Amino acid sequence: MIAHWDEVAADQDIGQAAGAIDVSVRRLQLAAGEEAAPHIRDTEEVLYVVSGGGWSGDQAIRTEDCVVRRVPHDAEPLRAGDEGPTVVLFATPAHILEGGGTLELWPSPALAEESPWEEHQIRAGHVISRPPSTAISHFFRAGQAGMTFLVYGTRRPNDVCYYPRSNKIFWRGLGLIARLEPLAYDDGEPED
Repeated sequence: MIAHWDEVAADQDIGQAAGAIDVSVRRLQLAAGEEAAPHIRDTEEVLYVVSGGGWSGDQAIRTEDCVVRRVPHDAEPLRAGDEGPTVVLFATPAHILEGGGTLELWPSPALAEESPWEEHQIRAGHVISRPPSTAISHFFRAGQAGMTFLVYGTRRPNDVCYYPRSNKIFWRGLGLIARLEPLAYDDGEPED
């Protein structure tokens, strides 16, 4: 569910270490003049430059640049400039870039008794994966110094989001947000 890039081997996928199923998150640190092998993907890729600079293909990149490679995309090498870049290459979860705070996990009403509310301290370098359909909602709360994070998701049209703090549900495909009243399964059903 949570992994920090300092605690994951350089060649290991941080997304997988955080429990992601269909997500890849990799941190690349290049020395000045170094080149990383091109990626050929049939999925969208997001490249975020944490520090330094260089080139993605023929495009110059620098700190805080974000490059989106749509489907399909050409294999483009990543080349470091004089200040070797640190980049995050990923497709889906949240990645904490600066500062820190708290990740809160709220179970749905059906799971509230067996799965308690949780709180995790997070800081720059953490990758958080929250797969769909876990019945556990997540909430980020910034610390005193604030928090900058990059979030990437599938935004599936039939996605449903539950907001436990306000007891609302959002049916993305319908464009409808409503407040709910939790009921027993057989509430209102005839007894015969």
